[in-house]
Amino acid sequence: MDSWNYAELKFWFDVLQWLVTIGLGFWVWISRAPRENKQAIAELEARLKKSEAEQEKLQVRLEYLPTKEELHQMGKELSGLASKLDSSAGRMKAIENKLDLLIENELRGNHAR
Repeated sequence: MDSWNYAELKFWFDVLQWLVTIGLGFWVWISRAPRENKQAIAELEARLKKSEAEQEKLQVRLEYLPTKEELHQMGKELSGLASKLDSSAGRMKAIENKLDLLIENELRGNHAR
């Protein structure tokens, strides 16, 4: 029977082990980049979906905002209402003065009958 050189077998087994370990490390290093890219792409897709949803919400809100012409019309209507309130305030002041005179006459006992 042939005798085996165990020292030489151990050496070649150690070399093979080192080569497998280095090859595995190299494979992990190379395959890391696509996994990181997939993760980054997934994060970007999530951000894009979120942005699209927010954009849709804003578009719905913008549909209900008045146009420039409508704002101008509302401004004119508010100006008209303000002038009516000013004139009503003058009339209310006159009514208040008359009411004060009536109350004063009632308190003094000057009844106009």
